[in-house]
Amino acid sequence: MFFFVFVLSSVVVVNHSESASFDCGKAKSRVEKMICTDSELSSMDEDMAKIYFEALKNIDQNKLKKFKSNH
Repeated sequence: MFFFVFVLSSVVVVNHSESASFDCGKAKSRVEKMICTDSELSSMDEDMAKIYFEALKNIDQNKLKKFKSNH
């Protein structure tokens, strides 16, 4: 779970209908580059980012702050 949150929180989200959930021009890691060069992975990344940020809206902010301070 922590890895999942870390990966998603480390991307810069921008709205591009045909690219990843982050700026592929700034992709540095092997994983980011893989997502940017594969349309299926890019689409799944966008879907996952939308779900993640929607879930963030529903999290108790005090619990989120406590979680972040412990990690």
